[in-house]
Amino acid sequence: MEGWLYVMSNESLRPGLLKIGRSNDLRQHVKDLYTRGVAAPFKIAYRGLVEDYEEVEKKVHYALEDCRLSSERDFFECSIARAILTIQESGHIMSEDVYVKDEHQLEKEKEARKQDKFRIQYNEKTKKNRKQYIEDEGIWLDKPSFYITIFLGLVAFILFPQMDEYFRDNSAIKWFLAAIPPYIYWHFASKKYSRNYRELETKAEKLYPLASSYDSIPASERGDNSCEIEKGERLSESEEVSSVELTFSKIKSNDNIVESSESEPEPVVAQVTQAKISWVCHYCATDNSSEPANQVVCIRCNRASSMEDIW
Repeated sequence: MEGWLYVMSNESLRPGLLKIGRSNDLRQHVKDLYTRGVAAPFKIAYRGLVEDYEEVEKKVHYALEDCRLSSERDFFECSIARAILTIQESGHIMSEDVYVKDEHQLEKEKEARKQDKFRIQYNEKTKKNRKQYIEDEGIWLDKPSFYITIFLGLVAFILFPQMDEYFRDNSAIKWFLAAIPPYIYWHFASKKYSRNYRELETKAEKLYPLASSYDSIPASERGDNSCEIEKGERLSESEEVSSVELTFSKIKSNDNIVESSESEPEPVVAQVTQAKISWVCHYCATDNSSEPANQVVCIRCNRASSMEDIW
């Protein structure tokens, strides 16, 4: 059955308090709500025409259960944007009218719902990773215990025929004695397995923590460009700093040029280089070139010669 789902507000009530319900005749319903106990009439913020509006109303009330003041009243303490989006997501809207439009609040509510949905998906993925980790790491826990138990059972089964001479009249005792060794081992191995399994669960919870909010999800998992934005901001800041430093260096260099131009010219100091002489070593007859000195050293035989011995 078709009907209207509405969101109403009243200025005489406290801010943020809304009435969310259903009605076939919405105008008459507004008049009926304006009784002597109400200081101001109700104003329709939103209405949507849906099929099977009774079921859709139940879904909306269930989704907003945390905001409901009383289970016997249709009053909720939430934003108009959240109430509108909840109605739109709970059923097929054939026709709707929005009388209180707040695009910023609607976009904010949509983004919050998208983030909450992503958080739920991330937590489901994290739980699967936990389960997979426990399965991979816990393979060694139960197999040795199982194999040893089977081995003990086989040993008891092999020794079973040898018990005939002791327990010929009572076969139940033979089966009981044969089952004692594997049962005792399996009992203590199961306790150890449970203890190790709890340790694996604790370790998995630390390795794969659940996200309590969207901001607690790592940026790499979110897939957003927050890291790129931060890098861009850092890059822009570094460019600004470099431009400031460049400007400052230009100003400083210009000041140095002005100061150097205004200052008196420094006197030029002439540098005189001493001439070199060519000589021949009288030990090995090697040609050498060096500055004049009392003694010179040959570059080949590394012997010193005086100026008198030079050829």
